[in-house]
Amino acid sequence: MLSLANDAAFSAATRQLAAATRGEGDAFGLEVALAKAAATPRVICEAACDLALLAAELADTGDGSRRADHIAIAQLSAAAASSSALLVRTNLAVGEDDWRLSAANAAAAEAARAAQRAAALDC
Repeated sequence: MLSLANDAAFSAATRQLAAATRGEGDAFGLEVALAKAAATPRVICEAACDLALLAAELADTGDGSRRADHIAIAQLSAAAASSSALLVRTNLAVGEDDWRLSAANAAAAEAARAAQRAAALDC
């Protein structure tokens, strides 16, 4: 579901950028489209962080026979969070001091810490 929303938002932003390049469209429409294009990757980043946290917890407290699965899930989720944060960071409407970037970066960092904790259990 989020993937479809992301595709639609990215397509709309791309169309608005192309229109702006041709001297068509309006600045407000472009800003709105770019903001929507940044919103979905931020939500994906936060969901991936939640999954990494859950997987790390399960790796620590769950069935030991599934520990490797939970560690792998934590690592993959951390990678998804990091990739999504990159998409937020490269959005033209998001500046360095933007709350959306701060939220995505914080979620990606938290997911990475969770994956590291889980990986440390594999000793």
